[in-house]
Amino acid sequence: MLAWSFLYRLLAVGIASLPGVNFVATGTAQARVANTISQSLDQMSRFAFQQYETQAKIEGAEFGAANAPSIADLIKAEDAEARKALIPGSIETVRGRSERQAALNTVAANLEIAARDAIKQIAVEGHVNFTNVVDLQKQIDGVINGFSGAMTDVDPATGAKLRLGLSTIGNTAYTTHVKMMAEKAEEQAEYIAKKGVDQIVTGIGQMVVNRAAKSPEEMAGIVFSEKQKLVNFANAIEDPTLLVNSLANFDKAVSEAKINAIGEYVARDPLKNSQEILDTLNTGKMKITDNSIANIAVSLNSEERLEAFKRSNTAINDLYARETQQDARIERQRKSAARNLEGELTGFLIDGGADDDVVRAKIVALRDLDPDKAAKFYDAYFVKGGNDDPDTILMLDQKGMDKFLTVEDVLDARANRKITLDSARKYLTVIKSNRDTFRTQAINKIKGAFGIPDVGMLTLDPGSERSEAARLVMDGIVELDAAIKQTPNLDRIDWADKFIQRGNVKKRLQDEISAAINDINRIKRDQLGMGGAKTDTDDALDAIILKSSSVLESRARHQENHNKLLDAIAIVKRNRAALEQ
Repeated sequence: MLAWSFLYRLLAVGIASLPGVNFVATGTAQARVANTISQSLDQMSRFAFQQYETQAKIEGAEFGAANAPSIADLIKAEDAEARKALIPGSIETVRGRSERQAALNTVAANLEIAARDAIKQIAVEGHVNFTNVVDLQKQIDGVINGFSGAMTDVDPATGAKLRLGLSTIGNTAYTTHVKMMAEKAEEQAEYIAKKGVDQIVTGIGQMVVNRAAKSPEEMAGIVFSEKQKLVNFANAIEDPTLLVNSLANFDKAVSEAKINAIGEYVARDPLKNSQEILDTLNTGKMKITDNSIANIAVSLNSEERLEAFKRSNTAINDLYARETQQDARIERQRKSAARNLEGELTGFLIDGGADDDVVRAKIVALRDLDPDKAAKFYDAYFVKGGNDDPDTILMLDQKGMDKFLTVEDVLDARANRKITLDSARKYLTVIKSNRDTFRTQAINKIKGAFGIPDVGMLTLDPGSERSEAARLVMDGIVELDAAIKQTPNLDRIDWADKFIQRGNVKKRLQDEISAAINDINRIKRDQLGMGGAKTDTDDALDAIILKSSSVLESRARHQENHNKLLDAIAIVKRNRAALEQ
């Protein structure tokens, strides 16, 4: 370079001077460039490391989740160290830490699911078996400690977190069970209280009757002690209505037991025993001979005395009614049997040729039922003699033509020897031929009595009175034909008269029933709140009486309506029984 510079000078060639160099500025620039390069390299390194770290975490998480030990593996492990060894990964590398955390999370999730199921099962079984709350808490704690303890052996932090979650779940199950057990305990207490009350109310009646045999004090003592038991049962639960209603039912049961005992005593001998009750209640002096009933009578309150008085009066009336009905039934049976025998004997007279022993047997049987008629038939058969008296013959002929001739007319004439046996047979044959005509007359008489000239005619009948009368006439025709078939010599006109009388009685009974039902309906609707209650059976009527008695216990002014109700129901029952006969 120096050589070339020297040459350039010899040749007079000018060489421009080189610019000066600022070594300070140059160094700064160089440092800045170096720093930029360094930063770029650092960024490249960090990016590469981050990419690696992300990849390592992903791969580690996937591996850790896929290779996490099962709950069964943890259970089989001998100790905590063995359980730790089951967790994949490590704490030295990113991938290792990711593997370990993913495995821990998976194990914790599986343990929580299994623990939830176990706690749920404990809660279900506890609900079904009514497990004691302390025992249930122990079972839940056992699940929490067992599952979280297994996790704690592997990783204390994850174990603590799992325990916290399981404790919340267990506490919810425990609280729900405690609430359920409290409700069941309340239900059980209510059941025991009501059951105890019902048993006392059900049993007090017989207890009262049993103690009455000893003394009034014994009877009062058992009532007091049982009532105290009832109060204790009723106060065991928070339901004030139970106590009020139970006491009312208890008092009612005591009253009914006493009244029923008096009723049963009266039923043993209605005439004697009912009179004893009435005399005792009316005079205030003890007239009752039975010690138990006497002790009960002493304990009666005013309402019970009134009911006992009614029971006694009813018993006497029922006795008389039964006796009257029985006498009437016996009389009807006697007359029916007599009519049957008369028909047979009349047939023997008309037809002739009957065996004398058979005739005598029939007359003997008739003698027990109608001695006068039996004597007349005997005369007609076996007493010889007699002539046809002209006046008697004229009278019998006239009656025969008018179709009013009866067997009684013929027998009387024969008994008085005003006609011969042959004439008697002739007139009896006339009677037989007139029977169908008498049936027509009987039916016409029934129609006229009930205002039905033609049973089949169609008429406007808003009140259904003609329809009822028509049905009654039709019943009469059917019953008359049945009676003729059973007793061929039946007195049709006499039968029609009696049927008309029965029909009038039936109408009267039905009218009385209708009026009484109206009174019953009014009282049960306005006073008892039983507007829809039926009245068609005795049980339905008894239910209305029971409700009225209950109202009477709390409302004394109901007494007048209660008495009217009892009277109306008595009419309905009595008349229905009469119509059924």
